[in-house]
Amino acid sequence: MQEKRFLIKRFREYLILFMVPVVLAIILTSLLTLRMVLGNARERNMTVVQEVNSNIGMSLSAILQQNSQFANNPYMLLSLRRILMDSDNIRYADSINLRSLNASLQSIQVTFPYIDNVRLYLDGIDFCYKSNQTIEKVNKEAAWYKGYRRMDQSQAAMAERLPETTGQTGEKLVLYQRLPYYHGAVIMTVNLDRFKEQLRRSIEIDETQSIVFINSRGEELFVWGRGDKNLESAVTSPGTMQGEAGRWVNEGGKYYLTCAVKNEDYNLMIRSYIPFEYVLQVQKSYVPMMLMMIIAVVLAVLLISYITTKRNFRNIEAVIKVLADAENGIYPAESNNTHTDDEYGLILGNIIRLYLNNEKLEGELLEKHHAQEVAALTALQAQINPHFLFNTLQIIGFEAEKAGGRKNQITRMTSNLADILKYALADATTPIALKDEIAYLKKYIEIQKYRFGERFIIYYEVEEGLEELPVFRLMLQPLIENSISHGIRDCERNGYIKLTVFRRISNHNILFRVMDTGSGMSAVQLEKIRKDMQTFNVRNIGLANVNNRLKLYFGEEAGLKIISIRGQGTIVSFEISEVQMKRYAEQHPQQTN
Repeated sequence: MQEKRFLIKRFREYLILFMVPVVLAIILTSLLTLRMVLGNARERNMTVVQEVNSNIGMSLSAILQQNSQFANNPYMLLSLRRILMDSDNIRYADSINLRSLNASLQSIQVTFPYIDNVRLYLDGIDFCYKSNQTIEKVNKEAAWYKGYRRMDQSQAAMAERLPETTGQTGEKLVLYQRLPYYHGAVIMTVNLDRFKEQLRRSIEIDETQSIVFINSRGEELFVWGRGDKNLESAVTSPGTMQGEAGRWVNEGGKYYLTCAVKNEDYNLMIRSYIPFEYVLQVQKSYVPMMLMMIIAVVLAVLLISYITTKRNFRNIEAVIKVLADAENGIYPAESNNTHTDDEYGLILGNIIRLYLNNEKLEGELLEKHHAQEVAALTALQAQINPHFLFNTLQIIGFEAEKAGGRKNQITRMTSNLADILKYALADATTPIALKDEIAYLKKYIEIQKYRFGERFIIYYEVEEGLEELPVFRLMLQPLIENSISHGIRDCERNGYIKLTVFRRISNHNILFRVMDTGSGMSAVQLEKIRKDMQTFNVRNIGLANVNNRLKLYFGEEAGLKIISIRGQGTIVSFEISEVQMKRYAEQHPQQTN
């Protein structure tokens, strides 16, 4: 029962874990697919519109070219004018021109079978000439005549839909072309059924696509294509005469992807429509694949959950058995601790090692306890030995003074050494006054004088009012010792050492500086000294010790700075802000020697 409950829980957790990336992948794939489909639809839309425009352009250009054969012939138009004004008296030259005119008109109808008839009309004459070689009286109520009169004077050509009338067979389109030399026009009636069939034979379009033709006045001429059958009655936004690269429009409550190009010959706008259902249809084709992916993920998660649950329960049973055996004093052999190919194997291995090494760990614990006791005794002994040495030095001083009957050089050295040792044994974390540090430093110098004689002279220059500054013990002695041991001792001439402590006027920081006229250092030696100072070692008192303690108490900017020139001397300095010194004094109560 528990195994089933854990299986369901693990299946739910794994399913959520796996389905999140799968759903994200499906969404991303759908978006990319939609983008690709829309891109292909826009590209196909524009391609078809351009092909239709090119096909119509070639047809209309050819018609215009044939019309120009007589429209640009003034003699033929004069003959036509005389014939229309007086058809009963036709001259011989006019009859010759009339035959040429008939041949041209017949050629247009033969070349373009979708043209029903061609009319030649001249302004101010009550008759027009038709391509069936008849002279027809102009009916000023006729649709073609009204259309011509509505034609703008600046237009060279125009197209419009011919209203349906009684006895009319099929849809008709009228094309108007102005004559260049006389006021008049060539009027051609196009059979739209035959024209659409011509387009169908020359251009292949998708079954969802529709082409709408719009004239310069924004009037829909006709719709061609195998797409939405209701589009012709639904178009309410024919658009402008400017070309459109591709956008979505709402026509009759449905969305269409549309693009348009302009035909310059007859000032037509040709627009292609692809319904949004086409995009959905393409997207739906990917649904089975996505469903199969989801089903595969669910089955894989179920299988993984089942395998993981069975393995975990088997391993848990093994762990429980090991714990039960351990409680009964049965410990597994160390050689059996080899199964570590999963988390439970690692747990088993740790349990086995725990019980096998229990005795060993208890022995090590006893050894550590003993070592701690020895270390405590050693530390106590290390504390006792320096105090013993200090007491012994005091006794030696008393005995030397007793033997000589008065204080002498030996008693002074012994006393100074005892004071130095006492000073060094005090708590290193407790601040002292600067004057106490300098007093200790003078005793150290006095002992060094016994060793080096008059090889060096030291000067102390401390600004008045700084004697009570809180400093840590042995802050200056290592710097003086460094000047004596590495500067003055190796120099053949007598040397000078100067300790300076003063407050900077610019920032009120306290500057400590030790300058000597010893042998100095080369650039290589100076670089090594600077590098060695970065190593902190509490077992010795030197430049590294002072440098690190300065940084510890007063910050990184308080570290030692060394300048040295070979053969001229060395300057060691450091600078401490008064704010840092005040904080140091507050954190460590000051005591005086």
